[in-house]
Amino acid sequence: IESLPIITMIDRKVKWYAAIRVPEKGNNGYATGAVVREIELSGYNRMIVKSDQEPAILSLLRAARRERTEDIQVMPEESPVGEHQSNGDVERAVQTIEGQVKSMKLALESRYQTKIREDHDIYPWLIMHAAMLINLCKIGDDGMIAYERRKGKKFNRTLPEIGECIWHLRPESKGIDKLDSRWEDGIFVGLRAESGEIYA
Repeated sequence: IESLPIITMIDRKVKWYAAIRVPEKGNNGYATGAVVREIELSGYNRMIVKSDQEPAILSLLRAARRERTEDIQVMPEESPVGEHQSNGDVERAVQTIEGQVKSMKLALESRYQTKIREDHDIYPWLIMHAAMLINLCKIGDDGMIAYERRKGKKFNRTLPEIGECIWHLRPESKGIDKLDSRWEDGIFVGLRAESGEIYA
């Protein structure tokens, strides 16, 4: 997935990973919104956002600082040029997420007996869900997963495999069409971090 423009973030305190495929590098509406969302989901009211000195990333972070909720103080910090060790956590996160994406892609290709190209609609979901699975499954030295550290509770839910056919309740169907089924077919593509709802 080296050719795909992906924003990878890690909350170093709780080891929470986030990865979002974006249309292009740099400051654009979707990328800015994704970064602001992750900042707000962190639950912090003050944070240092560390990045390399790539102009596209710096432009994106400036835009995110302008768009963020006013009560969250975001202070940028740039890594020294050429010092990859200072970004070691992020580089390990990128490698871990890439490995998870490749595993999930191979499983999908095996299940559906087809090759999934990088322009397929499932790719953005694969990338986002790969990071979420790491948050839900990777046990740290403290015996907890990132979800427990961030949310303060265990994750007790069975999830389907990405790309699996599922039944789900139609949104806003309660009290409407009482004689018709509220269930419909869908394809599982991930979990909404804010609420734990399933994306289908």
